[in-house]
Amino acid sequence: MIFRKNLKAGTLLYALLMLGIFSLLVQFYLQSQLAAGHAWQAKKLEGQAYFMAQMARDEYLKVWEEGKEENQSPENKETKDEEDQTKATESKVQVPTSGQVSFTAGQATYTKQDSHLQVQVQLDSGQAYTYQFPIPSEN
Repeated sequence: MIFRKNLKAGTLLYALLMLGIFSLLVQFYLQSQLAAGHAWQAKKLEGQAYFMAQMARDEYLKVWEEGKEENQSPENKETKDEEDQTKATESKVQVPTSGQVSFTAGQATYTKQDSHLQVQVQLDSGQAYTYQFPIPSEN
């Protein structure tokens, strides 16, 4: 009879030990899955913000190209007298140095600084990202 009690207690201790080991393995697995989910979500938001920054850069470059083309229009060529030359220089289109583009997922604000364009993206979820893009030379 005494052996039966020892045998039942040993089986119970073994079952508890296996349960503890199994629960630790499940806990580690769940933590790794949660970390992978958070990393995926962060990567998705960063990719979304980068795409928004590229769209804002393209918008700035489009405005910059339009301003460049308008400044090279025929009225800016050689004029006959000084008055016409001053009017031509005054009519040059100024390219904006900053602006804002709104998206459904947030907004992007761009600012021209020297030879690069700095784009700040604010997502609706609260994250903020900053990117810098080179600007073609203004020759």
